[in-house]
Amino acid sequence: MKDRELWLGHAAELLVEHGVVPVETPVLYSVGWPKGARGKGVARGQCWPPTASDDGQTAHVFLAPDVTDPQTVLLVLAHELCHVLTPGAGHKGAFVKRAKLAGLVGPPWTTAAPSEGLAQKLQELAILLGAYPHVGLQRPAKVQKTRMRLWECSCGIKLRRAGDLNALCLDCGAPFTRQEADS
Repeated sequence: MKDRELWLGHAAELLVEHGVVPVETPVLYSVGWPKGARGKGVARGQCWPPTASDDGQTAHVFLAPDVTDPQTVLLVLAHELCHVLTPGAGHKGAFVKRAKLAGLVGPPWTTAAPSEGLAQKLQELAILLGAYPHVGLQRPAKVQKTRMRLWECSCGIKLRRAGDLNALCLDCGAPFTRQEADS
């Protein structure tokens, strides 16, 4: 299979067929940064409920583009399909029960690990599906946009400012000068 979205759709069908998650709601699958993932860098998947869809019936599941291992993709997909089954539950109540039934263990807000039974099932499904047709995309490194600089006058008063400083000290009357080393 050469299309990752088709692969994800087929993977979801296999998760349903093998009793991991009994999803009947129509779901569309995409690869893209989950909302908030670029800033925090933690979300590996996200589910948007049918109520957010224009037709009011189709859920949307996104998998982060830095997830490339087929078994991990299946694990994240199982987690997100539990959200499809429990719209509005977040990571509490009905979702927790559904996730446990699916074989997800660990804190409910993560897809940390599968149970032994689910791990074996995911391994079998990964072999059945073959390679995940996706080239990983890594999160961009954070770039510091503002760097505070140290400025000091001759009497020793220090201050920090991001930009240039053209000021005189009110105590000694000397101009503030930029210090190269943070002391």
